[in-house]
Amino acid sequence: MARVLGDGMRFLRVAAPLAAAFLAGCGEDAPSPVIGQGGNPPPAVSQPNRAPVFSSGGGSSVNENDSNIGAYFALARDPDGDSVTYALAGPDAALFEVNQLGLGVVNFIAPPDFELPNDADRDNVYEIDIVATGDDLQRTQRLPIAVND
Repeated sequence: MARVLGDGMRFLRVAAPLAAAFLAGCGEDAPSPVIGQGGNPPPAVSQPNRAPVFSSGGGSSVNENDSNIGAYFALARDPDGDSVTYALAGPDAALFEVNQLGLGVVNFIAPPDFELPNDADRDNVYEIDIVATGDDLQRTQRLPIAVND
């Protein structure tokens, strides 16, 4: 049965089975794919590589002539799960060494002497930068290491 709409157009009420047959003939019988409901999977989104993040503090102090303990214990984690290596830089870096065994244990190469400071500005506060590298990305943390009398 046809009905006349307000603008003079005719509207034909079609039974549901007839509408389904019409849509099938147009190739419109299947719902369009919906992500997560059997449609095409979303394209893989790669996360950008991220630099390591330090969870260790930003400084330390040691007693003079003490070389048996670490002057600083660096701990950095790579958010992408890459292994982390450590290196030293900065004005007093040549006076220190860092190991690579999980924690970046920073030690004086020679025990410090309070009365004869060997740091760049001779104030008994040694300034180094510890550099954590994971998969070619780096993060640097400035470390003041004070020597106590």
